Amino acid sequence: MEWNLTITGNTPLNPSHFLLELQVPSSFPPPRPGQFVHIRIGEPPCFLLRRPFSIFSFQSKKRRIEVFYRIVGRGTKALSQKKKEEKINLLGPLGTPFNWDTGTVPLLVGGGRGIAPLHFLYQEMKKTGIEPYVLFGFKNAEDTVFRERFSPEKFLLSTEDGSAGEKGKVTDVLKKHIPYFQGKINKIFSCGAKEMLQEIHLIAKKEKFACEVSFEQFMGCGIGICQGCVVKTKQGYKRICREGPVFNADEIAWE
Repeated sequence: MEWNLTITGNTPLNPSHFLLELQVPSSFPPPRPGQFVHIRIGEPPCFLLRRPFSIFSFQSKKRRIEVFYRIVGRGTKALSQKKKEEKINLLGPLGTPFNWDTGTVPLLVGGGRGIAPLHFLYQEMKKTGIEPYVLFGFKNAEDTVFRERFSPEKFLLSTEDGSAGEKGKVTDVLKKHIPYFQGKINKIFSCGAKEMLQEIHLIAKKEKFACEVSFEQFMGCGIGICQGCVVKTKQGYKRICREGPVFNADEIAWE
C-alpha cells in the first residue's frame, strides 16, 4: 500500500548515519522484522526511482516506524536534509520477514547498515522471551551505533581497523568465536553484503546451524513487477523484493 507519512524526526547519529522516524496511521499494517519500505525521495527527473530501506523498529503504541540509513549517494543525501513535519511518500511494509519460533536460540550477525532489520528482529524476539546473541561489524569506531540497545553480556562488536571492539571483518570475528557459540545457538540471522552473507552461510553449514539471510539490494519497483532485483536460487531466480529480502541460506545458489 502507498502512504503519505509525516516525519517526526530525522536525527543525525554521526556525519553519515541517520535515524528517520515516521508517524503511521492505525490502518498501517504492523510490520515484521525483515520487511522494508520503499521511499520516494523526491520527484522525477531528479529522483526517478524509490529507495528501499529496512524497517529498524515499530512502536505500536506511538504508531511510529524508524528507518536507519547511511548517506551513500544523492538519494540518501537528499533524505538526510528532510525536516520534521515534512511529508514523505512510501510503499510498505513490503517483502518476506524473518522466521523464528520459541525453540530458536539466535545469533544475529550484521554488517554496517545491515544491522537495521536485525535491530527490529532483536526487539521482537525479546518480547517473546528470547534473548539473542548479537555480533555487529563496522568499518571504524565512528560508524558504531546503538551499542547501548543490546545486552552487553551477549553483544560482540568488531571494526575493520580495530578502533572499537575486536579488529577484523565481522565474519573473521565470527569464526574466532565459533567455539563459544557451539552449544549455545541453533540459528544465525544475518543481513549485509552478499559476499558477507555467503561466508556466513558456509560457517553456518559447517557448524550445522540453521541460517536465514536478508539481502541488501537496489530495487526498481519494489513490488515484483520490474524483475530488476533477483537472486539465483536452487529453484531458479527469485525476486528479492517479493520472495525476499529474507531467504533460507541453503536455498541460495551461491556463486
